[in-house]
Amino acid sequence: MKLFLSFYLLGALSFAESYTYHPSHTLYLGAGFDPAYPERAFQSCLHYDGRLNVDGQGAIKTEYSLSLVKNKKELFDRLGISASLSARGLFWGANAGVDYFSEHRFHSDSITWMLTGKSEYGRFIIQNPRLTQIAQNLLNQGEHDLFAKQCGTEFIKQERRSVLIATIFSMENINSQDIKRLETHFSASFSAGFFEASAQSRYARFITEASRINRINMSVYAIGGSGIIELSHLVLHPDDLGEIQKTVEHYMKSLDESRAVPCEYLSGSMAAFGWQGATPADVFRRERALAELYYRYEETQGSYQRLGSILNLRNSTAYTNLSNAEWHTYQTQYNEHAAYLTTLMESADACYESFARCKLPTHTLSRVIWPVNFLSQCEQMRFQAYQAGLIDDVELEQLRNLKLTPVMKSNTRQIGAYAFCERS
Repeated sequence: MKLFLSFYLLGALSFAESYTYHPSHTLYLGAGFDPAYPERAFQSCLHYDGRLNVDGQGAIKTEYSLSLVKNKKELFDRLGISASLSARGLFWGANAGVDYFSEHRFHSDSITWMLTGKSEYGRFIIQNPRLTQIAQNLLNQGEHDLFAKQCGTEFIKQERRSVLIATIFSMENINSQDIKRLETHFSASFSAGFFEASAQSRYARFITEASRINRINMSVYAIGGSGIIELSHLVLHPDDLGEIQKTVEHYMKSLDESRAVPCEYLSGSMAAFGWQGATPADVFRRERALAELYYRYEETQGSYQRLGSILNLRNSTAYTNLSNAEWHTYQTQYNEHAAYLTTLMESADACYESFARCKLPTHTLSRVIWPVNFLSQCEQMRFQAYQAGLIDDVELEQLRNLKLTPVMKSNTRQIGAYAFCERS
């Protein structure tokens, strides 16, 4: 690799920083960049002799994974998406692209898992980078501040390209005992190895067990081509792991090297070309703080909206079994969430005003126990059928009076039978 770089780069290696993918990135090989203002685009201040693939042609590695996802941080980490840029779009209205994953909420009564397929096409570097004459003149004249404003404080010297497809499954309104049981079933599904026949059989049993509890929501996304897209046209059956793999493989083959996108950028400091300056350490602390603020806000906002929806349905048939004390707790938690969202926004504003003031709030929220965990087993099954739109208010009351509960068909959104319940 060093054979293809100019001597300037050798002095910049210690300044290298890595930046992950985001739909709003203005980065590209040879681009100027300032980590203090990652959403800004700069003038082209570098010439270079070409782009070199240092890992050879074609996909150098293709891998699949299937795993539980506990929160949005795990989701973003596995997809390689920048949370700090997402935070800018959320808090400051910067052009940070659409939050494609806002629909995925992680509550204590939900379970989420995802299958990903990823092909990596290696690292690409620029050869013999050098300043343009205009940029060099700025440094020769001692205009280092102006140089940084026009060209950035760093430049992109390497990118790693890949294509990725992710299938995300989720279920909601599940009690804590069922979640633990499902997680155990899921873990056992892959103790033998990924995509082996025994694993597929065990996964099918896991799906059958999950389908008895509630319906499975599914969405598919791809990162490749022009960026990130939602593949609503792909029809997948969550119980058939082999078929999912075939569909994912088929789609990934359509995203060859020509449609791979940079999933990671490596920068070098403009000090390598004589710029006199350095990126303050506070900048990188701010990026970490922004990412955490984003995750906290997303989690809090999801719970806040859901608490509001539940409170609005206090007099509905579905929630008549909740006690006054439980309703009071939900109202208190709703107010706490509203206050915490304000605190998080104020913390984000402080980050915008000053690197040094960018800190995480120490206040935390009490854990929300969602309605399904207050209900008897029979009422839980009725509630899930009601939430799925399989029974209406009248039918729900009739089932309660008759001490009956619906039993769901496996892998469908249909009621297969009715069973007598013990007295609640």
